[in-house]
Amino acid sequence: MKSSFKGIDRLAIITDFSWNNCISIIGFRFFNNKNEFFGDETIFETTIIYQGNNNNYKIIANFINIESLQILVDHREIQLDLFSITDIREDGWCTLNYWVKDIESEDISFYCNDIEIISVEQI
Repeated sequence: MKSSFKGIDRLAIITDFSWNNCISIIGFRFFNNKNEFFGDETIFETTIIYQGNNNNYKIIANFINIESLQILVDHREIQLDLFSITDIREDGWCTLNYWVKDIESEDISFYCNDIEIISVEQI
């Protein structure tokens, strides 16, 4: 997927990065914020564990202006089986640009306008 979301360059420390290698969401927070134009926006901040290249990484990502959020949490973390972020900008959905979901387990699904990678660190 060709992507243009903010902070994508922070993922460069992970060679051959693929969203499919995200194995769990170990923390999340939902809050309202003011954007640079003082407009309201909703933020879904997530802490994602990524497994690849014989290393594990912690990725903190903000999903901005989300809609249709569905989460199923039945453990200490949200297990991800086949995590996917689909660019839907060409589909004509007003301001919704991405569909974020776990295709296999369907434990998480939502749409958002923008994505920002806040940090990536090896753990």
